[in-house]
Amino acid sequence: KVDIGGQVLRHHPIRISVYSEAPKSLDIFAKAAIEKDTIYLGEGLTVRYYLYSKGGVVGEEIKKFPELKRFLKRFYNITDPRGSRERVTINGEMYIRSLIYAARLFPEKVGRAYIDPIQLRVQYRDARGGNSYQNLGLGFGLGLGFGADQLRSRDISSKRLEINVLPLPTE
Repeated sequence: KVDIGGQVLRHHPIRISVYSEAPKSLDIFAKAAIEKDTIYLGEGLTVRYYLYSKGGVVGEEIKKFPELKRFLKRFYNITDPRGSRERVTINGEMYIRSLIYAARLFPEKVGRAYIDPIQLRVQYRDARGGNSYQNLGLGFGLGLGFGADQLRSRDISSKRLEINVLPLPTE
């Protein structure tokens, strides 16, 4: 509550958390990427679903494909997701980005439309002993048999994105 020149302004409480250090970033996550979030009716939009990892991913499986309702869909043929790997930097941290799934979308109706999440099961090596080159993204481990690398799996999904579909201009 703030009193400014006799006028009282009220606002709901805002909670602020202060940490002694920055929160640790995720080692593996999925993300849907689009060029823009406002398009015209009938305009094409490409959505690409990526898997980001800091290394050690052995395999991935799509558990649930995005439904992408309210869109006409044309899917891209991605024969080898590992062939579309690249290194990217996010917030100063290095990740390996793999294209998992992609489609060209054409909205059918004016209004809000949603890019559904993709759900993945990811198998990865958990290098606890530090004897694996997987974390460097080189794609191989020493495999010395000391049990330091454990194969684990995790279910992840991307976030849902919102698209604003505008009517075609009349002019």
